[in-house]
Amino acid sequence: MKPFFTTIFLIWVVLCLFTGCAGLPTSIRKPFIKKETALMEQYQNKAMALEQQGDLQTALSYWQAAHCLNPKDVKFSNKIISLTDTIEKKAEEHFQKGMVYYRKKHFRNARREFLTTLRFNPNHQKAPVYLKTKLIRKNSTPYTVQKGDTLNGIALRFYKDPDKGLMIARFNDIHPTEVPVSGTTLILPILETTIARPAVNIEDELSQAKTCFKAKNYETVLTITKRILEYDSLNPDAAELRNAGYLEMGKVLFKQGKLLDSLIVLKNADPDYQGIDDEIRKVGTAIKIRVKNHYRKGIRLYLKEDLESAVKEWEKVLALDPDHRDAKNNIEKTTRILKNIETFN
Repeated sequence: MKPFFTTIFLIWVVLCLFTGCAGLPTSIRKPFIKKETALMEQYQNKAMALEQQGDLQTALSYWQAAHCLNPKDVKFSNKIISLTDTIEKKAEEHFQKGMVYYRKKHFRNARREFLTTLRFNPNHQKAPVYLKTKLIRKNSTPYTVQKGDTLNGIALRFYKDPDKGLMIARFNDIHPTEVPVSGTTLILPILETTIARPAVNIEDELSQAKTCFKAKNYETVLTITKRILEYDSLNPDAAELRNAGYLEMGKVLFKQGKLLDSLIVLKNADPDYQGIDDEIRKVGTAIKIRVKNHYRKGIRLYLKEDLESAVKEWEKVLALDPDHRDAKNNIEKTTRILKNIETFN
């Protein structure tokens, strides 16, 4: 029976791309809907179990995956909002506890609370300040940066978790995207077992990414595949999903008329990925047409002596093509005319 259902599933995927699931016969839709519902329940149960274990960040990713399967279900979107709020509140609670310990000079306990704050919210602004500058650096170790090291790579090696690259950056007062200089020394805090959690399961992550891709939630696809590739940079399934996510998101942005955003997204994909070059050329052509239209409209408005509107059109040209000389010159010239008019008035 497995080959039969595999064939049915492939037929469903193709038909959904052109007609949507609603057009399929009930006999075909039911097996897939049943499988989809089971997967959604699996993500929901996993999320609830992780919440009970206190692993709220991972639980959040499972709620998001369940939401991808059924975006119209309000309970999932409400849960995501609620859990995000809980995570932020938990981070702040631990930070405030750390402050209480700090004022009492219980530095070890303060340090634990500040590190836990960063586990809940890696972007917390104040916790890294206390960890780096106001607490004695006990239970930390120096690390000499090697050639080719990245913050996420160091975090993967030291903590078994590349997401803690952000924590290393905060702790050492460097930008999260900065490549550390070979030969320099970083201070790595030694985390307790409740803080240094193991890496997530790549198979589960891939399953979530595929679910979100089918639901056209490409932003979540890119977030998940980025995390997977930080663990396993050569994972072919994650790389394929990542590139496909960039391609589809670029197409969506193009249809919405967000040409520059579309171009930026498309250029993040591997240049040899099938379809990327064609899509980039299409967006580039559309940008050129739009530049020409805005420029000509500016000229027409200028001739009608609607100078302010003309300048706005040429500014739109520069937003799409910052090196457009004629638009720059026209803006400068017209701006001077407008200033002279104001002076005489």
